[in-house]
Amino acid sequence: TNLATMVLSLKQMGVDKPEQLDWLDPPEPSALQQAMRQLFLLDALDRHSRLTPCGASMARLPLEPCLAKTMLCAVQSGCAPTAAAMCALVYGEDVFCRAGPEPLKQAAQEARKRYEAAEGDHTTLLNVFEEWATVAPTHREAWCSRRGLHARALRAASDVRAQLLSLLDRPPAAVLSQGEGHRRGSPAGGTGADSDGNEEGRRPNGGGQSSPRTRRLCRQAICEGHFMHAARRAHASRAFVTLAEPAQTVFPRHGNEALLDTASHVVFSE
Repeated sequence: TNLATMVLSLKQMGVDKPEQLDWLDPPEPSALQQAMRQLFLLDALDRHSRLTPCGASMARLPLEPCLAKTMLCAVQSGCAPTAAAMCALVYGEDVFCRAGPEPLKQAAQEARKRYEAAEGDHTTLLNVFEEWATVAPTHREAWCSRRGLHARALRAASDVRAQLLSLLDRPPAAVLSQGEGHRRGSPAGGTGADSDGNEEGRRPNGGGQSSPRTRRLCRQAICEGHFMHAARRAHASRAFVTLAEPAQTVFPRHGNEALLDTASHVVFSE
């Protein structure tokens, strides 16, 4: 379990000092301190370790803190419906079949190549989801089977996406810290609209491809939520070194090596 998620939940319940809680399985003090630091850097806690308005909004979302912060930033950018699909897909079960009969695994490999995006896994998963959403509900099971995709994972992502958007539409959703809440000129509540005034929310199931601008805004929101997981390419290597201290070496997921050959910097999920 993500310890930062647990600490954020405890703060929301009024537990001011999680380190003094009578844990059944106490975490290491250093791990607890790191979780508190992560929440502070995400603006979920203030310098006195008290829950901020941003942290209260993050705690309402059924996501780990990095993804919750991504969603709040997406609201401010007006790309929440698309970002909600990305976060739901990343947080849930893998949509590509990795086990089963050989023809199914082969179909999954071909599907990954078909939907793969140079921008990374979040956009690859979004490509799958947006095409799936255009398929008639009665045909989705067969559509997934032909492509080696988990129909259950896509249904679950759709449900989580709808849940996230519902929670974000309830005040006081998307409340960021003072001075930050309106920095992009979007209203603090609601899922927002793009710069042309086209509300993404009109696509109830996420069907139809989102615009390049919306996808770019989503990637920016992902970077804002995952800035602690940013890394630069190690010299003359396929490995990346984290920007945050202490520096750690991370490697691309198997199958992503060629996709990241030209990337100088990445953000990643643990």
